[in-house]
Amino acid sequence: MQETDFIECTGTSHIGITDDTIDSKIVEELISWWGFAHKNYWTWSSRDDAGNLPPVLREDEVIESTIPLVNQDFPPSLLTGYWEGLYKCLNQYCKRYDMNNISLIHRNFKMHKVKPGQGYHVWHYENNNYTSIDRMLAYMTYLKCPEEGGETEFLHQSVRVKPKVARTIIWPAAFTHLHRGNPPLKGDKIYITGWFQVAPEKENFLDTNKDSRYPPTINWQYDE
Repeated sequence: MQETDFIECTGTSHIGITDDTIDSKIVEELISWWGFAHKNYWTWSSRDDAGNLPPVLREDEVIESTIPLVNQDFPPSLLTGYWEGLYKCLNQYCKRYDMNNISLIHRNFKMHKVKPGQGYHVWHYENNNYTSIDRMLAYMTYLKCPEEGGETEFLHQSVRVKPKVARTIIWPAAFTHLHRGNPPLKGDKIYITGWFQVAPEKENFLDTNKDSRYPPTINWQYDE
């Protein structure tokens, strides 16, 4: 991934798009691992978290890294390759928007599989309650893309990001970036997503750098 791969939607959108962020082999292995997790019944339907939303507004298949079995069996070397690509994207984003000397942590992630007609179609943002208020940035990397549809759409920025394999997007988690997932129209979509949170005080800080199955902790300062 080269610096020139960073694509800016508009000067004020604060939506960072970077193509070819991870090697195609890592993409294939992540998709293969998803299939393994599905066969072992580690995935679940997002309907479990949908509340009163009808299936037409939210439905897909999910797995989260905080599940003990997932942590035990997710290949550390596979995740290390993904973190390297993701943090290059984060470095470019922080440099572009002068987010120097900010302390962030990266605690967990999810993988989603979205079939035609499915997705999270409600306008929402990522730090909309007290359990998520520490989220500063959100990210998403497309692993498998439908032939048609499946865009990530941002309301106030009038931006639709087309899914592309190994494309990563980063955006602010706040109310300024209401977004939704448009349904795939032809083919499935698989993506990995998560958040960069504001780091807690040092005495409450959990160092996860010792285990590559977890996202490495960050005291972020972008590279010059």
